[in-house]
Amino acid sequence: MMVEQRLINESRDLIDSIRVERSTVTEKKWLRDAPGMVDEGEIRRRAIEDHVDGCARVTLSDDEMIGYISLYPPQGFGQPLKTSDVYARLCESGVSHGVRSKLVETALFTCNTERTPLHSVEVAFGTTPIHSKPKHLRIVEHNKESVETSDKEAVDHRVRSSLSLAEAGETLAVVEPEVVGRDGITITGRILEHRTRTIPQLKTGDNVTLVDNKIVAEISGLLHLKESVISVSPTLPLSKGVGYHTGNIDFQGDVIISDRIADGFTVSCTGTLASSVTIDSFGISCNTLTSSQGLIGHVDAAVDVAADASLRFIQNASINVGGTLRVAHSALKSRIKAHNYVELAHGSSVVGSTIRAGLGAEVFNVGSPGAAASEIYLGIDFGVDERLATIRDHTLALSEKLRDVRLALSREEQTPQLVGLEHDLQAAIATLAEEAGELVSHLDRNEEASLVVHGTIHAGTYVEICHRSLLIERTVSQCAIRLDRKTGSIVVKPLGASKKGELT
Repeated sequence: MMVEQRLINESRDLIDSIRVERSTVTEKKWLRDAPGMVDEGEIRRRAIEDHVDGCARVTLSDDEMIGYISLYPPQGFGQPLKTSDVYARLCESGVSHGVRSKLVETALFTCNTERTPLHSVEVAFGTTPIHSKPKHLRIVEHNKESVETSDKEAVDHRVRSSLSLAEAGETLAVVEPEVVGRDGITITGRILEHRTRTIPQLKTGDNVTLVDNKIVAEISGLLHLKESVISVSPTLPLSKGVGYHTGNIDFQGDVIISDRIADGFTVSCTGTLASSVTIDSFGISCNTLTSSQGLIGHVDAAVDVAADASLRFIQNASINVGGTLRVAHSALKSRIKAHNYVELAHGSSVVGSTIRAGLGAEVFNVGSPGAAASEIYLGIDFGVDERLATIRDHTLALSEKLRDVRLALSREEQTPQLVGLEHDLQAAIATLAEEAGELVSHLDRNEEASLVVHGTIHAGTYVEICHRSLLIERTVSQCAIRLDRKTGSIVVKPLGASKKGELT
């Protein structure tokens, strides 16, 4: 409505301007069309009589909250506008409130001195009512993470998140004080009564607390606002899975997934990751992992589980488990590492996979005729093993540098810098060798580790326990493979009738 009114005002102003202009043009046309020549005295007399006084026009907005004046300067020997003229027009239009005298005087001065028409100048303003509000809690807006990239870099929308997540100690809502209402008034003096706004009163729920007029999250988790109760949940349900609608998941708590993880998206949580569907792993990190289905890996994406993991199957995946891994059905072409045990249930199978378990493994079938062979490593502290591998790589790199320094010393004059570098490299290699010597004694974690096979282990399977190896040369059923500490070799013995530790 404001735009329409302004258009009307400007149109009327244009009509008035044309009217003033036509009065001048008509006079000149009459002079031009008059028969014969007009003497100089007549022209002077007519010019004196040709005058238009300045004038003002007032318009109001539809809601009567703004008053406009349009000012037109005098023409010829017309009288200039006076302040009293403007106020008289305002009064005639019913304006009795909110007139800004300074704005009126400034506009009038410009019009008279510059002889320029001014259109729809705002000079009167109504007072907006202030509505009453009770004391209440106001939710603090959560800004979504923005992705900073240069003009040449592509934006990875997978890192954006639409979830309302809260950090421990974060302010979720603030207490807004009571607002006392006040009536408003239009420029015509009409009273605008204020209202009392009804605002839902928020209540504090689980895992939030009131501190210094602020609602603060006690834990990190998912922000909930339901039925006027604000709370933080340590569990993140993802009924529609993970994709562009969620972004990559990085959650402080438990995550429950009920639909697939879209290509390229990662999931990380500090609690339990529970899935009722097959997990497509493009990067999983959690404390505990459970899935009623299974896990399918992609490329070199790793699955890191700090504690235990329980899955129906594992396929083409790389999984590191800090506790015990339990698999109900099968492990196919996967790389499995468990700090404690690897347990596969009755009827399960291991095909073309590598299993590393610190305390032992219990399986049903291993391998199959014509399939890729599997490897099983037991009784080793794999943390120590990885550190020894790192030390080996560092030692090789340092040794190459030491060789280059010594070659330079043999060809050139021995400088203090080269001599000092040689000593530093030797010291670094010696330090690593000392660390490796200390770690070796901790490498064999459990000489009692064993591989229990309740079904069949096929020929070609490689078994290693505490760095003693055995290649299964013929298919064996229902056996236990252990390290004989007396002979230092691996032995295969039948399970017997008890089948201790058999999975069901």
